[in-house]
Amino acid sequence: IRYLTREELGPIPETVEAFLQQLGGPTWIHIKGQNSHRNRVLVTLLHGNEPSGCIALHQWLREDQQPIVDLYCFIASVAAALTPPLFSHRMPVGRRDLNRCFKPPFEGPEGALARACLEQIEQLRPEAVVDIHNTSGDGPAFGVSACESRAHNALTACFTHRLVITDLQMGALLEAARDDLPLVTVEVGGSQEESSHQVAYEGLCHYFFTDNLYAPDISAEVFEVLKHPLRLELTEGASISYNNRPQAGFDVTISDDIERHNFGLVTTETTLGWLGEQGLRALSVIDAQGQNRVEQYFASVQNALRPHQPLKLFMATPNPELAAGDCLCYFLPLGPAQETARS
Repeated sequence: IRYLTREELGPIPETVEAFLQQLGGPTWIHIKGQNSHRNRVLVTLLHGNEPSGCIALHQWLREDQQPIVDLYCFIASVAAALTPPLFSHRMPVGRRDLNRCFKPPFEGPEGALARACLEQIEQLRPEAVVDIHNTSGDGPAFGVSACESRAHNALTACFTHRLVITDLQMGALLEAARDDLPLVTVEVGGSQEESSHQVAYEGLCHYFFTDNLYAPDISAEVFEVLKHPLRLELTEGASISYNNRPQAGFDVTISDDIERHNFGLVTTETTLGWLGEQGLRALSVIDAQGQNRVEQYFASVQNALRPHQPLKLFMATPNPELAAGDCLCYFLPLGPAQETARS
């Protein structure tokens, strides 16, 4: 890991690719603020194919402005981002997903990098931490937090009005959040959308220049809070395809327009895809107790994959590699048991 001050970094290259080449690897950049008695942290590029945070930071650095407090910016998966074609690899081939390594035992180089990041954050004792990502598929921006508090609402409000509260334990950075360490992950939208880069840039400007991030009128701007989503995943060894009709030889075929359902309502009449000979056995929904509850939330209707009850989907991806390596989507059940709050 490199540790650079803004002065040591020197002139910022014109392109974001040249900027990453200048960094060469995981890098912390310290930018002095108007008030150096306080500091905030920005983390970006934990996934090499989620560029909006890095693009926004590069744009902001080229403008050579001074933030309200000291900033410490961590640009993580530089090598993955630079693997041709630019911003196409989530992590280097054969390596672990860095944003699944922020918990013991911190094994391998990714685990060591995650632990070093956490140690640096603990040492800095920042008043806020923001981690910027792109969504797996196209969709609106939203924040994610492991804590429900006014401070976490306020951080999210720098970028978006929507916040997801999660208790899933996957080894993501956001799981380090505490009441005394406000930390949110912000998913700013699809990686290929200029609007996502703009959301990231405008949000960073709020984050960098707002003196009191936790003013009551700021936290009130988050008016949709969605609590405790679940993940729809492939079971081990199951195969997946995307198309507008069932594909022979695959355990699961997901509709190729699945992204249109992000943050929308899907009902028991909505066909999300089609199932092969394994049926629902090719899919899993693991709850906090480690039980597979897929049949509680999804059904096979003449081999069509449909919700068993109304659901709100998000992070639905059209990428088969990401679906197989991570999940097909996140979802929330809608109905009497739904935990949705609006403020």
